[in-house]
Amino acid sequence: MRFLTEKMAMGCLTCLAISLATLWPALAPVIWAEKTVAAGPVKAGLPSDLFTASAPPNPVDVGDARKTAVEGKRIVVRGQVGGLSKPFADKYAMFVVCDKRLAVCPKGCANPADFCSVPRDQLMANLATIQVVDQKGVPLKASLQGMNGLRPMSEVVVQGTVAKSDNNVLIVNAENIYVNNKIVLSP
Repeated sequence: MRFLTEKMAMGCLTCLAISLATLWPALAPVIWAEKTVAAGPVKAGLPSDLFTASAPPNPVDVGDARKTAVEGKRIVVRGQVGGLSKPFADKYAMFVVCDKRLAVCPKGCANPADFCSVPRDQLMANLATIQVVDQKGVPLKASLQGMNGLRPMSEVVVQGTVAKSDNNVLIVNAENIYVNNKIVLSP
């Protein structure tokens, strides 16, 4: 990737994360539980204060953030991990969230995190990529899946800076992530 500019590299990594949407084994039924996971330890290389025990104030839902986000500005966005069959990048600190106001897949869906019942154009207009980056703006090499209870369908509030915002994409460089697991998926 030496020949790519930083912006091209960032775009390639984002495309990589989104294109990693491959099928995963069928998930067990959704179990409803009112449960909040407290901030806990993180993987080496990730900021120690990445996960917080309380939600940052004044979050904006993903769909609304897509309309108002400005590159380089701070943002607090709320969403639900999902929108793809595989919302986490395997080797990078990146995941996809969708607006939590979207209709959840009907009961019995093999993979509710893909929001397959939502029309594609509506789903795409309500997605955001969340990434944890180094000082050069490159996503860190560590999957966030499972960290602090973060999993498909987790409700999150993310505080960070808008890395990219246009008609096609919203990318947020996360500084803090609050995980509120109101919906818990059983393995």
